[in-house]
Amino acid sequence: MKKVCASVGCKKVTTSRYCNSCKIQEENRRKENAKSRARSSAERYDDKYKKFYGSSKWKELRTNKLKKDPLCEDCKSNGFIRAGMDVDHIVEIKDDFSRRLDMTNLKTLCRSCHVAKTSRARRTRIKNSSSNENRWI
Repeated sequence: MKKVCASVGCKKVTTSRYCNSCKIQEENRRKENAKSRARSSAERYDDKYKKFYGSSKWKELRTNKLKKDPLCEDCKSNGFIRAGMDVDHIVEIKDDFSRRLDMTNLKTLCRSCHVAKTSRARRTRIKNSSSNENRWI
């Protein structure tokens, strides 16, 4: 049975889910997403970081930071008042592990600000690593 291609904005008629040109794009997108998930998973489950985030030193420091600054610092600087749920490393521990217990390197954030900050940092890291990999090509 003929139907319109499932790719957003494509109006081609096809017998499968995607037309031939969109099928290639979709396969490439899926491959890229799989690579990204693998990278993210490898970072998230690295034993060094898992051990740190499970440590009593981190849990105590995190609790102290939340008591000291219970509101999201990013929202507060933009004139909003939201409860802080996460304690974030300003300089990520992947970039400088020695600052992992430095109170001046911590920021209280709400969940949405933390997700946005982490996403920006991850995109920057991926961009920098891919540009370094390709600089001699």
